[in-house]
Amino acid sequence: MSIEFGILREGFTNTLVGESRVLLDHENEELLLELAPLFKRIELRSGENLGEYGSATFSGEALNVLMEELQGALAAENKAKPTAHAFVTELLRVAQFAKGTGQCLSYFGL
Repeated sequence: MSIEFGILREGFTNTLVGESRVLLDHENEELLLELAPLFKRIELRSGENLGEYGSATFSGEALNVLMEELQGALAAENKAKPTAHAFVTELLRVAQFAKGTGQCLSYFGL
């Protein structure tokens, strides 16, 4: 399984590359398992589904919830897991960019 969070291109169904996208490919199954509890909390609080082959859109309150959960994970995390820290930090950056530009953050399970 691979997952992608990003900001959609105007009028398209695919995300912008580079600064507006975070991708975690199927080779990082260990990291996906590590992030599963965080994603579950995001699902429960936001009402968005971060399923294996699903999609979700974070805007408004759902985007705020996502950012709160990411910030909480960074504050409480074990620094012995630098890969999760890097992914969560990058995802928070993209979420903040989406909010700051008034755009939605999309999720795709691939």
